[in-house]
This record gives sequence, structure tokens and C-alpha cells, in this order.
Amino acid sequence: MKTKNPMEKEEKVIKPMTFGSTHTFLRQCSSSWKLKAVSLAFSLLVSGSTVCASDWTVKAQTVGESETIIDTIAATLDHLRDTFPFERFLLEYSDNKNFKDSFSVQKGLLFITDALTFAELSQKYGTWAFAAMKHPLAKDAEHSSGAVFIAKADRKDISSLKDLEGASVIATEPGFSPSYPMAIRELERVFGDRQIFQSTKLIASPVEQVVHEILAGKADVGIIDSCLLEGMVERGNIPKNSIKVIGTKGSSDLKCFHSTDLYPGWVFAVAYPRNKMDVSEIQGIANMVEALKSVPQLNTTMEWTTPTDNAEILELKNSLDKIKTRQKTFMSFIEEYKYLIWSFFILLLGVLSHSLYAEWLVRRRTRELRQTIQEKEELEKTVSEEREKMAHLEKMGIVSQMSSLIAHELQQPLNAIVNYARGLRVLQEKGRLSDDKFQTAVSEISDQGLQAAAIVNKVRNYSKHPETKKVSINLLDFLRQTAEKFCRVRNCSIPINISGSPNVIVQADLLELELLVVNLLKNSCEAIEESDSKNSKISINVSEKDDRALVHFSDSALPIDKEALDNLFTPGITHKKNGLGLGLSLCQKIAEAHGGSLTATQDTQNKLIFTLELPQDKRNSS
Repeated sequence: MKTKNPMEKEEKVIKPMTFGSTHTFLRQCSSSWKLKAVSLAFSLLVSGSTVCASDWTVKAQTVGESETIIDTIAATLDHLRDTFPFERFLLEYSDNKNFKDSFSVQKGLLFITDALTFAELSQKYGTWAFAAMKHPLAKDAEHSSGAVFIAKADRKDISSLKDLEGASVIATEPGFSPSYPMAIRELERVFGDRQIFQSTKLIASPVEQVVHEILAGKADVGIIDSCLLEGMVERGNIPKNSIKVIGTKGSSDLKCFHSTDLYPGWVFAVAYPRNKMDVSEIQGIANMVEALKSVPQLNTTMEWTTPTDNAEILELKNSLDKIKTRQKTFMSFIEEYKYLIWSFFILLLGVLSHSLYAEWLVRRRTRELRQTIQEKEELEKTVSEEREKMAHLEKMGIVSQMSSLIAHELQQPLNAIVNYARGLRVLQEKGRLSDDKFQTAVSEISDQGLQAAAIVNKVRNYSKHPETKKVSINLLDFLRQTAEKFCRVRNCSIPINISGSPNVIVQADLLELELLVVNLLKNSCEAIEESDSKNSKISINVSEKDDRALVHFSDSALPIDKEALDNLFTPGITHKKNGLGLGLSLCQKIAEAHGGSLTATQDTQNKLIFTLELPQDKRNSS
């Protein structure tokens, strides 16, 4: 009989009942969402073929299975099609769960599945196998499958089966692979009938995912089918020596890594009981058994041989039933009372949530209330201090300016004292100084001296304040703090924009410099309010030129005329209704006392700009 490579099917003419290469078809459709569409296409294709002698439906468990199983099934179906050109083989494929859920006893139904699934169907429906898969590396079909415990190669804490106690494990669900019940049965021989894993995660297909999860560190130990690890390394799916096998057995019955006893592998079986089949059907099965002996062998395919004794696999099935029974006891209770349990947990969650929310809300409101009271007290304290400080600054500034004006008043008594003293000396030199004139002159000198002293003492007592000394000031930070205080104390809502060089340092008396800035801000606010400007704002800019610090003050008030500009710093002259005409003169004196100057200019739009110039403190500049 002529054998062919299933991968060469594209070069041959499609015969009746052909859907192209079954090998390629199963590979593409085993995990495709187009399964139903492809099945429909296949049915339409075969329905237009020549009338067939027999119809066979082959249910194949292919979705999510390893490449070796898919390749073997594909090669087998291609070979049966070529061998029996007048027989029609209708392919149905699914995963293990759908395979068992949709299974029913019917004539002409053949199926290919794993030995564990076959054992379940055999006990339930009386199905029987006419062929079994034998792995190329296995001694016979009875020793074609097993399970392997694996871990990452760098896990030095896991080297034997005893190290598995307390570990987390990941495996394929028994519905997709018998490796998990095989492994559990092996562990029962070592640890007895008790739970040894800390946690168990069972996943669906593909089975190769278990290996990738172990490499990703998502579990300590993995359970996979024997020979799967070697195939993945050979195909380059995982790096060589990245995975190690735990508790490997040295049996020569299967030349692959295996940590458990070996069991039969996959089978080719008939769904209809043997004692109910007629002669033609029995003969058809016998012909297929003969044809299976000559299925082409590829590197990745298995061979078909006679069915094996199911005694071992039935024991394995009993172990799986015990696992399910353990789980069912708890799960059945959950299933029976699930609505009551859910209602209880929802009610409990609601009560706890309400209690926690109420407690959280009370704490939050209490905290907010305490914080508000504290902030209010601190604000009131700060405002009170700033008002007292501002009042004293204004008082001191006014007295300082008044001192300059009072100095003029002192000229009269001082000049009188000097004139009387000179007159006495002249009279004495001429010999015309009488006692009456002497007493009168001395009396006048005394009176004028006392008057001058009274003026000085009165002003000094009024402006008396603890002496201050000059300190290094970051000009930009100082201006921001002073503007903030001004707005808070004066309730000023006009925006104050402060910008410029951040590292300009000057030496200044804090109180006097603050008085200067406050006076300029106060004048700007009053001028803006009088002009009723819509886009009101005050701008302060800090810059430096050579060794001097420059501060420019400007606002959005209405322009002033040239005469007003010339008299800005003249004491006693003011354009404000209740002004004294002393503020700007005082500011200029403060600037000069600090070795600087205060000048006023106008820009191209006649807007007033004050420029404060102070010497920089280069010793503390950054």
C-alpha cells in the first residue's frame, strides 16, 4: 500500500470526501473560533461527492491537545481516506468537555480520545476500543502516557517529591489531560491520602501553558504529560535546561521523563456496543484495524497497535473519582444553599459597609471641624499680630517723617539760644552787661532749651521701639510674604503678580523695608479703587543690574500728570482726600537709609512705575 506525507496533500487532486490536508486542517482549527464554519464547509463539500458505500462519523478530541496528538489524528484520517476512497469519514472535533457532554451512542460513530475519557465512556455506554496509540519512545501501548513533576531549574529548594509538601502547584484540568490524577495517585503512595499542596491551580488548554506558567514563576511546581517537555525543548518553545524534572523514574518502558507509573495512551473506539453491530459493520471495523497498521510514521506522530487492558486506567479513574468526591462534598453544600449564602454575605457586607462608612464619616467630620477651628484660631491670631505690627509700622513711619518736619521747628529755639549766647558775649566784651540783662538772657536761653528738649522727647517717646538690625533677605520671597500679609490684613482683593529673579539677596531692616512695600501697595490699591479700573492688578518685578537689586512696582490705575509726578516725594503735598503727604517721602527716606533710592517714572502710556534700587548682598547670594 502506498503511503504519503500528509503535508504534501496540496499537490494531489482532491478526491470525493476530501477536505484538503487533514493535518493542516486540524492544526488550524484545533483552537480556532471558526470551527463551526469550517465544519459546515466540510459537510457541504462531502455532500456533493459520489454516493458512498458507508458513512462513518469520527469524533476527535483535538482542541487544546498537544501537537503530537493532533498530528497523529490528522495522519490517521488522511490515511483512512486514501485507503477507503468509497467510504465517507465525517470529522467532528471538540475539546474534552464538549466531547463528553455531546457524546451519545449511535451507529457509525467512531471516536479518538484519551484512555481516561474512554474508561468513563466504556463504563457508562459500553463503548469498545479497536486500536490504541503507542508512543514511538514507549515499549508498548500500555506504557505510552505518564505525568511529570517540573520546577524551574534554579529552584534548589525543590529536588524530590518530599519537597513538594506545602508548595503551590499548577496543572491541566483532568478534563483536558489525565496527568493530574496520575500525579495525585503517585503522591498518595508517598504521603498517603492527605492534602499536601498549599494551593492548586487547574487550567484549561493548551497543556503547554503549564510550562510557561512555571517559567514565569506563577507556581512552585507544575504537572504535565510525559514527553511534552522534550518536545517543547526540541521545537525551541522553551530554553534548554530552563526546567528540571522532580522525582523522575528510571523505567525503560518509556524513554521520556516521567515521575509516575505509566498508563495506556489514546484509543480509537466505537460508540455502539459490539453485540449490537451487524456483520458489515464488524467487517468495516476489522478493515480499519488492518489499515491502521500502515499509517505513515512522521517524527511527531504515534503508531496504532492493539487495544490494551484497561485495568490500570480504571484504577486511575477511581482515583479521579475520589478527588471529585472530596470536592463535591463541599461544592454540593455550596450549590444547595448558594442563594441563602449569597444573601447572608450581601446582608453582612451591607451592615459592615454601613458601619464602616458611618464611623469613617464621623471621624472625617470631627477631623474637619477640629482643623477648621484650629485654622480659624491661627488666622485670627495672625491677623491680630499683623494688624498690630502694621499699625506700629505706620505710626513709626509717620513719626519718622514728622521728625524731619519738626527738625525745622527746632531751628527757632536753637537759633534763639545761639543769638542770646552771642549777645551776652558781646555785651560782656563791651562792659555793658548788667545783671538785669544777664538774668533776662539766661532765662530766655533756659526757656528755649527746655522747649527744644520737650519737642525732641515727645517725638522720641512716641516712636520708641526696640532697636533692629539689618539681615540678609531674599527679595522675591520677602515681597511675596509681605504682599500676602497686606492682602490678608487690608482685605485687598486686587491681584498682585510677583515675578523675577529668585536669588536676589539684600541687607535690610525688615520692619523698615516692609513699611516701604506696604506704603507702595496701599497707594496702588487706593489709586486703582479711585480709577474704578475693570482689569485691576498690581505687578512687582525683581531684577538685578551690576551689583544693584531693582524692584519695579506698577499698577492699572489711571495715569497722572507731570506736575503730580514732580511733587510725589514732596512732604505735605498729596492728591488724596485724607492723605498727609508723608508716605512716599517716608519710603524714599527708608530707601536712602539702606544705601539705595526710590524713584518714580512713567512709561509710554503715562502709567506710573516706582523703582526701588538697593545694593545686593553678594556674600549671601547663591
